[in-house]
Amino acid sequence: MQGSETDTKAKRYDRQVRVWGEQGQAALESARVCLLNASATGCEALKNLVLGGIKAFTILDGAAVTERDLGSNFMMHRAHLGRSRAACATELLRVLNDAVKAQYVEDHADRVIASKPEFFADFTLVIASNLTRTSALALDAICRPRGVSVIYARTCGLFGSVRLSFEEHRVLETRPEVPQADLRLDAPWPELQQHALSYDMEALEDIQHKHVPWACVLLQAAASWRAAHGGALPANREEQRAFKDGVKRMERVVGGVLLGEENIAEAVSKAQLVWAPRGGRPEDSAARVLEDPCATDLKRDAAAFWVMVAALRRFVQTSGGYLPLEGSIPDMTATTENYLALQRVYRAKAEQDVAEMAKLVAAVLFELGRDANEIPRDRIAHFCKHCRCMTVTRTPSLASELCVGDAPAPSSSLRERLRSDLSSGPEAAHAASVYVALRASDKFHAAYGHYPGALPPTNTATDEETSSLKQMCAAVLAEMGITGGVAVPDDVVVETVRFGAGEPHTVAALVGGIAAQEAIKVLTSQFVPVDGVVVYSGVTNTAAHIPL
Repeated sequence: MQGSETDTKAKRYDRQVRVWGEQGQAALESARVCLLNASATGCEALKNLVLGGIKAFTILDGAAVTERDLGSNFMMHRAHLGRSRAACATELLRVLNDAVKAQYVEDHADRVIASKPEFFADFTLVIASNLTRTSALALDAICRPRGVSVIYARTCGLFGSVRLSFEEHRVLETRPEVPQADLRLDAPWPELQQHALSYDMEALEDIQHKHVPWACVLLQAAASWRAAHGGALPANREEQRAFKDGVKRMERVVGGVLLGEENIAEAVSKAQLVWAPRGGRPEDSAARVLEDPCATDLKRDAAAFWVMVAALRRFVQTSGGYLPLEGSIPDMTATTENYLALQRVYRAKAEQDVAEMAKLVAAVLFELGRDANEIPRDRIAHFCKHCRCMTVTRTPSLASELCVGDAPAPSSSLRERLRSDLSSGPEAAHAASVYVALRASDKFHAAYGHYPGALPPTNTATDEETSSLKQMCAAVLAEMGITGGVAVPDDVVVETVRFGAGEPHTVAALVGGIAAQEAIKVLTSQFVPVDGVVVYSGVTNTAAHIPL
């Protein structure tokens, strides 16, 4: 019976496991997600996570299903009218994946946030859908110190936004679009050099010559170059061209005709890895993580990630500036025997580096007064395999973004980005205008108890609300220090009022999909989550990233 369940699970999640692997799927299956407000946007986001196989979800919503819900939310049917929105959404979402535990709480999110902050402590992630400004600020203050990530997702007519909030999110498997193999062709260790030089290129038969892996071809060429140039590698364009020409001359010629050996052509195309290697030394985000205060000033209760980063700093200092070898090699034209022999050399070095890292991790833990075996070896090996691209993301608090209370002022990058975009042409200004209008809409709700345009319209009321929203847009800009004639265009203000905070299902599905995508990044700790606000506009059918 257990085998049957395993097979069913493997078939159900087969394609997504190919994307984020067994480790990512395991993280997803341990996640507990809370949805605040079973709106169309919230249900669409949660639907994707339920299909992905999270462990459990809880919907918190005290509203009843109305006609408005029937027009926007795919999860609500006419038979649900007047019933609990949380109960109806849970009823239909649990059908999508019977392996996911589902429950709901019939209470208003605003009330629970204000009176029961401990309610959120056990969740991995909270998705706040169309939450009021006051409640969003309170939720942010509750969840961030507890290490609970929050995704704020909202739809207002043809406009929408998604924003993540967490104090710190560590990503080891960033999954770069173009991964770079770490071959160490510029600094081969003795075993690799010995293996590469074991091929007697002059004595090999033609069929053997054309199946020497290109990495070994380049290592031989580099050794010859060093011998002729005082141990130096090609340093300028002229020398690099000469090096490539030397590699080309390694191709066999029979009867005055080149054999057209693919391994030599591959070596020529990869020659730059000899003088411009990638991946071996800390670069970009990995270098920043190594210099992060959390690594340089390690606390006794530091997370395992930071303990390993601290150990990695020591490894880099004692290895000539190199990170642990990743251990894999790319495809190469070679016989199976030659390819596997080279692969074994790289794997042996990678295992050696893991063993050294394990010693350093144990030493760091001992110095902190913790169990030296606290971090298992397989986790250290996983860290070594992916540390080249690791990154740490920190998002500003909602209070900082919204200029509330004593919170730090919003970043200058946000202020300058908005000022620049709003002063530019219509296309660039549109996303910034939508961002400001949605923030102003929240201020409007805080002042009047409803969103602009949400009440039954009259000509007078609509004009008054449009005027009020325009003033609040100006107030948002002023709070951020953006003045000097910069303003939100009237058409964006008018459209925001006309929408009345409604959720057309097509827009809600798209915004919810974006929220779910970011949620999966957070829950699996793979791929890099967005570090600002994603703004969508169905008016221009575009999405833009506004950094915070």
